[in-house]
Amino acid sequence: MSYLLAVCDPLNNCDFGILLEDAKDAPKAKEYGIAGLSAWYDATSDPEDIEGNEYFTSEEIEGFYGLGYAEPTEMLLRKEGIKFEIVDLQYEDDDEEYGEPICDDIVVY
Repeated sequence: MSYLLAVCDPLNNCDFGILLEDAKDAPKAKEYGIAGLSAWYDATSDPEDIEGNEYFTSEEIEGFYGLGYAEPTEMLLRKEGIKFEIVDLQYEDDDEEYGEPICDDIVVY
């Protein structure tokens, strides 16, 4: 059974959706969604301030600058062998600014 996870920033702007082929992969997808989006935002920092973490080295994070914000998450999901698709989210009342995303769960980094 598929499962749609919305990955959002702290202002509750949902940046992308992860459509999982199997709902059992949701816990790892949540973890990787947070880690990947966080790494992407860290890449916008001054390179001297970027620190590595358990998922990426500081050099890898610095390299995310200029990539799409879902790419670090995609890298982690692929490494784990999780079957997924990055998708655009649909919103209640077709209101992306104020509507809630239509999904199974939301994770905020």
